[in-house]
Amino acid sequence: MASFCCTQQDIVATGCVYFTNTAICVPPSTAATVTDTWTLLQQEDYNQYPSNNQNMLLIGLTGGIASGKSTVKTVLQNLGCYTIDADALAREVVLPEKPAWSKIVQAFGREILEKDGQLNRQRLGEIIFNDPQKRQLLNSITHPAIQKRMYWLILKALLTGERFVVLDIPLLYESGKLLKYLNRVIVVYCSRSQQVDRLMSRNNLTLDEANSRIDAQLDIEHKRHKADIVIDNTRSKEATELQVHQIYVKLNKSWSHWKLRLILIGILFSTCWMLQKIFWA
Repeated sequence: MASFCCTQQDIVATGCVYFTNTAICVPPSTAATVTDTWTLLQQEDYNQYPSNNQNMLLIGLTGGIASGKSTVKTVLQNLGCYTIDADALAREVVLPEKPAWSKIVQAFGREILEKDGQLNRQRLGEIIFNDPQKRQLLNSITHPAIQKRMYWLILKALLTGERFVVLDIPLLYESGKLLKYLNRVIVVYCSRSQQVDRLMSRNNLTLDEANSRIDAQLDIEHKRHKADIVIDNTRSKEATELQVHQIYVKLNKSWSHWKLRLILIGILFSTCWMLQKIFWA
């Protein structure tokens, strides 16, 4: 199938996806529907595109607020991708009677709890909003718990045969702590004006409130330039889905996960052998 390429500057105009300044596109005339294009994409030769198949196991997914990251994650999940949602883990680790929940109650008092024992997030937010020390204290409790849970899910994915894992982390660049573990970072991009419009419509915010929430995060343009893969979400939902399909095809061609998986199997086998020698000696 013949395809054309475009430069990074053409992203907004064409709605294509690029891998480090090289675009992956299909002819608009053939891209009548996502279903038809998906069939074409499976026939595409992706060897012409730059890749690092030796290191394509952990994929970070991020973007700006209201940029469309949730839409992209849903499409990936529908394609069968193994995804880990950092926000969901953050809610999970602070459920009543969890270790992190107990530490938070001990640090901030029971006045931050609802009647059913759940955290009152609004009240807790008011406490840490203007107090950097208390915000740091909360992060020191929740972040290790989230990361521990995330590592276990990654290990599970590795042992169950997943080719790659997508980590959905809204503040990936802001925290920076997990970047060194990722082999690719996908940024879902839209313009700031679109972020404002979507926030005002979706969350019923004023213009000032929408801008304030956007300003609380790293600028979307900065994230776009730092990304390995950019999904342009300034156009239609169908155009965004097409880009996600293209990315899925490329990532799904990687077999590098077997290298790490064989190492883990070797470690497990060695551990079992050592335990057998110890207890059966």
